[in-house]
Amino acid sequence: MSATGSGTWSVTPLSGSIAPGHYYLVQQAAGTGGTVDLPVPDAAGTIAMAAGAGKVVLVSNVAAFTGSCAAGTTVVDLVGYGTANCFEGTAPTNPASNTLAALRKRGGCLDTNDNRADFSISAPTPRNAAAPARSCDCTAAAIHDIQGGGSKTPLLNQDVTTTGIVTGRKTNGFFIQAPDADADGNPDTSEALFVFTSTAPSVTAGDFATVKGTATEFFNLTQLESTLPGDVVVDTSGHTLPLPVVLTTTMLDPGGAGDQLERFEGMRMHAPALVSVAPTNGFGETFTVLPGVARPLREPGIDVTLPVPPDPTSGVVDCCIPRFDRNPERIMIDSDGLAGALPIVVTSQATLSDVTGPLDFTFGDYKVLPEAPPSVSGGMSAVPAPAALAGEFTVAGFNIENFTNNATQRRKAASRSAT
Repeated sequence: MSATGSGTWSVTPLSGSIAPGHYYLVQQAAGTGGTVDLPVPDAAGTIAMAAGAGKVVLVSNVAAFTGSCAAGTTVVDLVGYGTANCFEGTAPTNPASNTLAALRKRGGCLDTNDNRADFSISAPTPRNAAAPARSCDCTAAAIHDIQGGGSKTPLLNQDVTTTGIVTGRKTNGFFIQAPDADADGNPDTSEALFVFTSTAPSVTAGDFATVKGTATEFFNLTQLESTLPGDVVVDTSGHTLPLPVVLTTTMLDPGGAGDQLERFEGMRMHAPALVSVAPTNGFGETFTVLPGVARPLREPGIDVTLPVPPDPTSGVVDCCIPRFDRNPERIMIDSDGLAGALPIVVTSQATLSDVTGPLDFTFGDYKVLPEAPPSVSGGMSAVPAPAALAGEFTVAGFNIENFTNNATQRRKAASRSAT
């Protein structure tokens, strides 16, 4: 049925049975402009379905519904997509298109009876009865097993369930960490994890929660993609938070690798003091170093995160072009990274004392999100620029990448969508 239609619904009869964990592909009328055929369908109809919005219902008979919304005991499942006026739960799925499909999460396993929560919008992945079966069971795994000892989770795209103590809450998820007694003793595996819920979670620091979700990597941040409600259950509250890891110059080694903090990802970190090396940016974020560490500068060379371009004439990549290591001795403090926190604005050379919070990773930077506002002392005063000498000139630049009316909100959302 069309998104706002209220007449008689079109019907495509189905037959046969579906084994547990398997799929059933129903093909409707072909659109125009497509170049890739579907797998062999298990059933076919002639309904011209709109790409962006509509309503689909699965029923236990072949009688056509009449009206704007299907209801009754024969309804097995209902999906409203785009701007549909009939749907399960709080809202229809996000809009689809000619090239994007509404896909039930977890390979079809997630069904909380809320279309907006249960579906994501991404490239089509049609599957028929011949496709491999998908188990809907979640594997129980400790947090350190989900994190693994490398840069990516060894359980990538697997559905897992785990437990931990909530240590911090963002507007789109929260951090959990294993109790100290449950740590595996392996210095290469983090004992904490970010749970991405897309919407604001109803958890509090100190809650002990059981969490279910899919293990994924979001721009190198290991996380569980979970859905509210249903995937997060608070078992008990009021627990003591795990002890924080104290930052040292060995962890923030100027000659270390860019991912030297990977093994602490998500964990509570602490620094008695940190010194700002530049003013706070427009998002409440301040780069700092440990006291006594020289203020880092932008070194010559190509950023280590960027590939070295080949020689335009020979096509050969130069082996010896200098690389800028992004100053791994720095640590960013995202003062308003946790929900409800207010930004702290400082100048360069200010001291931030008693900084404690979970270690996040977004936009290529490790960030401590303070659980409480650190105290601030010192800082620079304005220094007049010297008058230009003969032959001197100034070169300036301005980054307009986030130049929108809601730039701060977009940055803080870390480019996530509610898919």
